[in-house]
Amino acid sequence: MSKVVSKEEMSALMNATAPKDQADSKRVSGYDFKHPFLISREQLRFISAMHEGLARKFTDYLSEKSNSSISVSIGSSDQIQFWEFIKSLKTPATIFHGTIKLPEAKIMVDFDTKLALVLVDKILGGTGEVDEEKSKLTDIEKNILTKVANQFSTELSKAWLPLREVQSELSNFESDPESVRIAQQLDPVVTVNIKVKMDDEDSKITLCYPYDWIQNILASPAAKNKVISTEKSSSDDEKATMSENLQLVKVPIKAKLGVAKLTFKNIIELEEGDLVILDNKTHEEIDIEMIDKLLYTASIGVSNGKYACKINNVIIGGK
Repeated sequence: MSKVVSKEEMSALMNATAPKDQADSKRVSGYDFKHPFLISREQLRFISAMHEGLARKFTDYLSEKSNSSISVSIGSSDQIQFWEFIKSLKTPATIFHGTIKLPEAKIMVDFDTKLALVLVDKILGGTGEVDEEKSKLTDIEKNILTKVANQFSTELSKAWLPLREVQSELSNFESDPESVRIAQQLDPVVTVNIKVKMDDEDSKITLCYPYDWIQNILASPAAKNKVISTEKSSSDDEKATMSENLQLVKVPIKAKLGVAKLTFKNIIELEEGDLVILDNKTHEEIDIEMIDKLLYTASIGVSNGKYACKINNVIIGGK
């Protein structure tokens, strides 16, 4: 009795006869074991979203204190190594660091130095014009910025309230980034970029958490539920755009005239002029498929000199 060769067996046979030097078509994705991704994109977006309340409250505070129009917004959150974050800071810097709990950990906030100087000048009643070459703060300026950092710390504690009660304090000032240690050099940290726009000038404040503290927060059931909710939710505009784009996607469909089953010996012996008899009769309908799913049955014909199919039946859902 002759044996019917399956599609998988056929592929294996054809691959076995292919040249040995044929390039492997598999794509290999690189993974940097020195910089493992410990936090997903959804979790990073969730972390950014948790600071939106801080941005709104800090906008009001800075606008009132400086008597200026200031906009504070949350940018992206990132996971990097602590040494990378320290190397990204300018020297001298305007850093406030302290603790956050529970659980207790060290945190730090870097204010763009020019932003810090302009804020101090405006809080003191000035116009915001500062010496571009000035980089160090006086004791009076440090005291004023400490009050700003304290308010930032207060709003930061409130930002995490939907998940748990958190207490933070930023009482220590440092101008040398290398002198601040909230983690080991190779430890991962999570940074939150906070964008500040004042008088058409763009600046930023960068908040840095140890990864372990963030991971403790993300492990809570409340955080997991919110992250899942963030993954599932999308705005009406996004859904409408997605729907419009899907309707423009071109999807190939194929008309299956019939099927023939041949032995492998018959296949390799086929020559020009040989006939392959299909199982479909000439008067029978043919199948219209998309991605190997049967969608319609149709009659074959000719239109404007080309083969055409007239849809006779719609197969709901395919099979």
